[in-house]
Amino acid sequence: MAAHLISPGKSSYVLTKLALNRFNELVALENPNVQAVVFHPGAVLTPTILDDFPEARPFALDTRK
Repeated sequence: MAAHLISPGKSSYVLTKLALNRFNELVALENPNVQAVVFHPGAVLTPTILDDFPEARPFALDTRK
């Protein structure tokens, strides 16, 4: 989810997530014999979401157990 957010002060975090998604796409494209998978567990309501990504709060429906 963070790969698609625009958050002031979080550019390195967001860009890293976005780069990982793109890297996975390229691995799959360049290596048809490899199954490349990116797993998105969903937004979990954690202190990071509450403090650093307030725009993600409406989507943080999962709770940590």
